[in-house]
Amino acid sequence: MRLKLLLLFLASSLIACSHFAAAARPLSLWSVQSDTAQVYLLGSIHVMRENMYPLAAPMTEAFEASDVAVFEVDMAESGGPGAMKLMQEMGRYPKGEDIYSGLDEETLALLEEYFAENQIDIRQFETVRPWMIAVNIGLVELGKMGFDASRGIDLHFQQKAKATGKPILALETFREQIELLSGDSPEVQELGLKLALLFKDEAPEFIDQLIAAWANGDADKMYEVSAADYERDPRLEAQFERLLDHRNERMATRILAFLEETDKTYFVVVGALHMGGEKGLLALLGKDYKVQQVHHSAQ
Repeated sequence: MRLKLLLLFLASSLIACSHFAAAARPLSLWSVQSDTAQVYLLGSIHVMRENMYPLAAPMTEAFEASDVAVFEVDMAESGGPGAMKLMQEMGRYPKGEDIYSGLDEETLALLEEYFAENQIDIRQFETVRPWMIAVNIGLVELGKMGFDASRGIDLHFQQKAKATGKPILALETFREQIELLSGDSPEVQELGLKLALLFKDEAPEFIDQLIAAWANGDADKMYEVSAADYERDPRLEAQFERLLDHRNERMATRILAFLEETDKTYFVVVGALHMGGEKGLLALLGKDYKVQQVHHSAQ
């Protein structure tokens, strides 16, 4: 698992709340309407900085106008004992195996160097699988840049939905997401960890590119930047397709059902990288309906 996709969609210190309220510009927010229903589709940044709030007014207005809030996963599900047990099952080696037997010498040396530099006790990770180690490295790097998962856009709106009693639906289960993250072969997991360690210093520049595209509502640019990162090794292309393209198809099917089978307004919050590209949600939904981008008026 590459560090950059684990960061998926984060934030740059170059973006402050004043940028969101400046001149009129397209947002990472779209509207899709059928004869009976409406869907607002918001591209989410999963981890934010405090100074990136408040969000552009149309985002909050779309939430308030909706009957139902829809997220990739119900975050309440990820905090229970069942989720912890699942993480243990999927994130650790079976008895008798560990990183010393599971990783090659180069990857292990890179990992030991990283832990030493960051004053992390490697013994905490001796039985942790490579994909889970990469997740933890992503969290460490985010912390260095001042990002906070508790300020993510999806969590922000899920908390608002619960506080106001707005019904909540999820496009995926927590188990499905963990199975996706852990579903690569041991060889691909190790490759992802090795590349995350080798190219970790590129993460800030990568995030800057993504956040600039997000701030301008440029979904195709976000997808293009992320897809290019996976061209370093062809074995990672299948991973990228599984984590984005294949999930997009399933999500689009659920969203189309909202439009075709109900008479409600839905506020759908999905990671922004799912929006762009030929197999992105905007293209998939656009086969059947007109997808309109929402713009932010100057203040």
